[in-house]
Amino acid sequence: MGLRNALSRTWSLLTRDDLLLRVYYSLYAAILAAGGILIVWLVATDARSWESVGIAAFLLGFAVLLEAWAGALFWASLAPPQWRISRLAHQLIADGFEIPIIVALILLVVPAALLTLLLRAFGIQGY
Repeated sequence: MGLRNALSRTWSLLTRDDLLLRVYYSLYAAILAAGGILIVWLVATDARSWESVGIAAFLLGFAVLLEAWAGALFWASLAPPQWRISRLAHQLIADGFEIPIIVALILLVVPAALLTLLLRAFGIQGY
């Protein structure tokens, strides 16, 4: 009973408002932005070995899309929930969530939950 009560209290503390979702958006945006920067760096440092300019252009275009997605998610983590960008970010996460669920749980949800609890300890709340 003690562990169940502790988990129940922790879950209610995490889901009291949308702070967990905002932290999740921020971490997901950081990972997407890092992926885009990594692609740009790989193309820039190894540009001569690409057989085709089309491949490099495709990778750079993909990096730009990752950066745009990361920017939308980061902006949504700062915007109020009724703003259009927040609703768009929720749709972007919800549509593609089935594929990276294991990676997201390990890399995003656990750190987001810990960071949310830390922010709660400092008195920061969501909307």
